[in-house]
Amino acid sequence: MYGDLIRPDDLPYVAAIRARVGAIEDELLVARLQLRRALRAQGVADALPDGLEVAETVERDGSERAAGRSEIKRKLRDYPAVINTLLGRIESLEKTRLDLLKADKSAGGDGAIVLTINRLSGDGA
Repeated sequence: MYGDLIRPDDLPYVAAIRARVGAIEDELLVARLQLRRALRAQGVADALPDGLEVAETVERDGSERAAGRSEIKRKLRDYPAVINTLLGRIESLEKTRLDLLKADKSAGGDGAIVLTINRLSGDGA
């Protein structure tokens, strides 16, 4: 489901993330990859002299009396807020995962999370 969201530069980290957390849901994998990307982007932004990233470049057409020019719009992203949001999401997913494991064990299961998907057919069956 999420395989197309994994970028080629993420591939070396996918196995390490899965190995570190065990048999984890794909949502956790995506959240951890997003956290990795946000941390890398913050590092790049921190290395900029003013911390401002290029948001867009606008080309302005010239007129008879004025030459055309390029205008660069920059913005400061709030990476700490993005990172904190992702950390909160990961914490929530981990807690949900743990709750599912506990519920399965107390129901007599072996602690493995098993998802059952019921497909609805178009004929109401």
